[in-house]
Amino acid sequence: KAKIAVNNVNKIIAPKLKGKNPIKQKEIDNLMIKLDGTKPGRYFGKF
Repeated sequence: KAKIAVNNVNKIIAPKLKGKNPIKQKEIDNLMIKLDGTKPGRYFGKF
């Protein structure tokens, strides 16, 4: 599971978060939900 989580961060999450303003947390939250593609937190949240 750790390898899956690391892969998700490196290949899916990090490229999309790069350059985003960390102060705009709601924007980041919405992006993470969109990237997850499931009911909020069901995919990324399980690792």
